[in-house]
Amino acid sequence: MQLALGIGGEGKFREDLFYRLNVFTITLPALRDRREDISLLATSFVKQFAQRSNKRIDGMSTAFTEYLDQHDWKGNIRELKNVIERAIILAEDNLLNVNDLPVELRTKQSCRLFLRFGYGRKNPYYPRVALCQRK
Repeated sequence: MQLALGIGGEGKFREDLFYRLNVFTITLPALRDRREDISLLATSFVKQFAQRSNKRIDGMSTAFTEYLDQHDWKGNIRELKNVIERAIILAEDNLLNVNDLPVELRTKQSCRLFLRFGYGRKNPYYPRVALCQRK
């Protein structure tokens, strides 16, 4: 429905084109509001991009999926798809791991996960503590 607001005098979308495209409206919540779909979509994208790039990828590490689950996904499914495609391209192992994620996502998520697991060396994200404390 946001597209409908762009029609008219100051709008940037032609009214006739809007009605040609607006056959049926489907409203979906943002990906960040349906976190249970993230791992299903990621798994599907891993299979798709691994096959397309002729790489053998057996799956995603637990840490990798935790990072995906914690991200806000402002770009919704398209952003997730791009992150997975990039991870497949950069993957050096058969299992996607945190190092295959974009550095921006790794840094932000490391701090969130570190704080969630608490301080101390038993925290699996402990090596990134200095990074979080500087922010």
